[in-house]
Amino acid sequence: MRHYGGFFSDFTKLASGSAVSQLLPILASPILTRLYDPDSFGIVALFSSIISVFSIFACLRYELAIVLPKKEEDSNNLLIICIVFSLIISLMIFVFFWLVKSTLSQFIDQSSFFMYQFLVPVGVFLSGVYSSFN
Repeated sequence: MRHYGGFFSDFTKLASGSAVSQLLPILASPILTRLYDPDSFGIVALFSSIISVFSIFACLRYELAIVLPKKEEDSNNLLIICIVFSLIISLMIFVFFWLVKSTLSQFIDQSSFFMYQFLVPVGVFLSGVYSSFN
């Protein structure tokens, strides 16, 4: 039987863990700003925002249904479907970036982003696989 007098102790552990996890990037920022210039941070922000927008569509939300079936075989089939959809969506994003690369360069004023634009489909695929296994 668990003693409920440890609520404050549990709350303190949870709050301190959250505080430390938010404190680490603040402590690392002086080092990171010495290593990278502001343009690099802009490219990372642009890259991650594009990946996060496209990752919503990676598995077509079928990853939420993986835990629902009674039989493990059905769950495995849904996992395979999610991975296949992630691959298809990633290939469509690759083709999209290939077709609109000149038009996109007019809207995005980050010329160095275009060296990494074809890593966006890889990031979307990996994000879809991660959400499927999660």
